[in-house]
This record gives sequence, C-alpha cells and structure tokens, in this order.
Amino acid sequence: DEAFAADPEVPAHAQTISSLGTTLDVPSPPPAQWRIAEVPEQVVLKRGVRALADALAFTCSEDALQELAKRKDGSCLLMQGSFFRRLLRRELEIKSCHTGDISNAQRDIRHLSCEQLLAIRADALDFSTDSESHSAHANFLLSLDAHLFEKLARRCAAACSRAADASPEAWFSLGVRLALVLGARDTLREEAQADAGKEEGAEESPIPTCWAFKVDETRWGASSYGLFNCETTEAVVLGGDS
Repeated sequence: DEAFAADPEVPAHAQTISSLGTTLDVPSPPPAQWRIAEVPEQVVLKRGVRALADALAFTCSEDALQELAKRKDGSCLLMQGSFFRRLLRRELEIKSCHTGDISNAQRDIRHLSCEQLLAIRADALDFSTDSESHSAHANFLLSLDAHLFEKLARRCAAACSRAADASPEAWFSLGVRLALVLGARDTLREEAQADAGKEEGAEESPIPTCWAFKVDETRWGASSYGLFNCETTEAVVLGGDS
C-alpha cells in the first residue's frame, strides 16, 4: 500500500475496485424497499462498471473508441499511444503486459476519455493484482480507477449546478456511487427474473429506473442526495434545500 501512495502518477484519493468493498468512504444509502443480501459490494461495483461500459463505451464505433487525444498540431498527445490502441482493440491484456510497458503508460491515463477508461477497465475487472510481482499493474489500475470514476461522474452529471464547486475527490466518490447504483439495479433485476422463473405464472417485479442515493456531505457541502437515471445515465446532486 505504501508503494501505491508514493507513486506520483496516482492521485491521493485513488482506490482500486478491489479495495472499495472495505475502504470506500461513502455513506450508505438510506433504508429502502429494495435490498440486496449476501452479495459483496465489490461484485456489485464490477457489475455496474460492466453495465456502464456496455452503455457508454461499447456502443461507440471502433474508430471513435480508438481516437486518442491530440495536440494542436495533430500529433498524438499520449506518449504510449500505440500501447493504448492495442488495449482498446483487445490485442493486449493488462495482466499479460510487461512491467516496463505498464509503468511507462501510466502517466498517459489522464488523457483517456471516459469511454476509453471504461472499455479498458471492463476488460480487466477479473485481474487480481494482490501478488507483489504485480505492483506496477496495481498502480496502473489504481490510477485508472481514479480517473475513470472522476470522469464518469463529470460525464453523467455534466448539467449539475453543483459541478463548479466539486473537488476531484467529490467527483471520484460520486462516480463510485453511480457505478454501485447501476450494479445494484442490475443485481435486483437478475434476482427478480430468477424469482419470477421459479413460480409458474409469476410476474417479474418492476425495478425502478431512477434512484435516489446519499452523497458524502464532507465532499459535497450541503448536499444530501443524488438522483441517477440508470437508463439515460444522467445524474444530479441535490443540495440540502433542493
């Protein structure tokens, strides 16, 4: 963990998806009618990331997804552009990349779009970096998650009136919450479909499209709740008086 914190390319607030289940500093949502039992938060979060990748990244054309940021003169802004193009074309897997390639590419992560970050992260959700030999890969994913959840929240809540005052930490926590909400919605939907299939003639319980959730007041000021439309992926953070 100390090695991760010391890496200058990893934001201080970054957390990997694998660590969020026990260390995520985001308040739990208020009691509601819909509950998920015996499903680890990490599983729900991964399901949400996959769903967001399907909705936002994999609906893009291959050319659009592989279009990397450019300088004013038209040259590629990323030093390791070919590396990321191969990842996006699925010619490479993060788990099989050499340590040197992963380390060199890490500083370019900040230049990737939300869609590109989602596509790359969705393909590496099942890769475990617990081994000490994978410290470079762990740092890469740590930085990837930090930029992913921040850019995801900025994209989904682009029209939010509170956006101008939000810090990177606030955006990150909101992005994680959005992925959790979508993952929870999909988990509940699967459970409802399974329950309906067990009983002949039983109707599937309707799962809400729009969800209210609590946000971290230490990061969003007087804000109390957020709203997220799981179909349009639009979100808004509401102030205490909203």
